[in-house]
Amino acid sequence: MKMNRTIDSVDVHSNGRPFRLVTRGLPKFAGESLVERRAWLERNADHWRRALFLLPRGYAGLAGGFLTEPVSESANLGMIFVDADGYFERNDDGVIALATVAVALGWVERSAPETRVGIDLPGRVVEAFVGWDGDHAGTVRVAGTQARRAYAHATACSTQHAQHRRAAAPAWATLPQTAGRARICGFSNWIIDESDPFAYGCVV
Repeated sequence: MKMNRTIDSVDVHSNGRPFRLVTRGLPKFAGESLVERRAWLERNADHWRRALFLLPRGYAGLAGGFLTEPVSESANLGMIFVDADGYFERNDDGVIALATVAVALGWVERSAPETRVGIDLPGRVVEAFVGWDGDHAGTVRVAGTQARRAYAHATACSTQHAQHRRAAAPAWATLPQTAGRARICGFSNWIIDESDPFAYGCVV
């Protein structure tokens, strides 16, 4: 076995729904905006999504996100949503998961009773407010935001390697405030061995 690359992730659940946050080991994403970075991933590096979200490392129904540097002044972190099928626009459980991890692991400066976490997503910035009692991250409040897409009429469009679920047409949409709680399940270090015929995932 040759370890061509190792990739780190934090596995979280939000009210029982799993979310895999990929934190380290991926190549730097090209692009100044998160929309450009997501497009670059689809065209040039979709094999990393397949490796981490298809069998044998992932499974159907597993959603997640690739951590990336923020581009907005008000954001602390950036994230691109992915799953076993491709890329998608919105996942409140994922926002709650990332905000929880950021506070629990001290990625942002913490303050009680709530800590603000700004998250850059493709097309918008989300503010999450995480309960903090000095020891534990608690309930997360995701503030209502405006985004450049209307999600009510989402369609699927194909790329060579992935399905990308996007809105039918750009529009301003006000997204309601949501709340929830996430908990860290574990930390993983994934080995990518390019001699493995299933290194980049498989579908059975």
